[in-house]
Amino acid sequence: ILARLGGPVAPRDWQGALEASAGRVSDPGVNAALHLLVNREPKRFDQLLEAVPVDVRRSLSALSPVRDAGDIEAPVELVVAREDKYIPLSDALAFASACATARLTILDSLEHVVPHLALDTMHDLARLNGALVRTLATAYSR
Repeated sequence: ILARLGGPVAPRDWQGALEASAGRVSDPGVNAALHLLVNREPKRFDQLLEAVPVDVRRSLSALSPVRDAGDIEAPVELVVAREDKYIPLSDALAFASACATARLTILDSLEHVVPHLALDTMHDLARLNGALVRTLATAYSR
């Protein structure tokens, strides 16, 4: 997509470049993919993905870790935000369902990978701590 927009973009500038291009590209497929990439509203993900051309969606599915999750034998600890701006909760649920060794912890206080703690979300701190303790215990027991 970036090549169609005029060449390489520095890593720190890619989000801005995509946002500036969304809606201005004449190729409807590229434009749909741009809108998906710059989306910051998790609830719109499925609708925006549906607008992306079928061949691109197939390519994205081939990259999905869910495809091979059933082959994983090692313990997997997933800690995800209920409303992540990058990864839909449905993807984490699908992975956890497909991977027999996965344990899923869903936090309301997590924004992608950054916890935001407040008095009303302190219960999440205990749940996050539990996930970290399980991860470390598993790693050190091998």
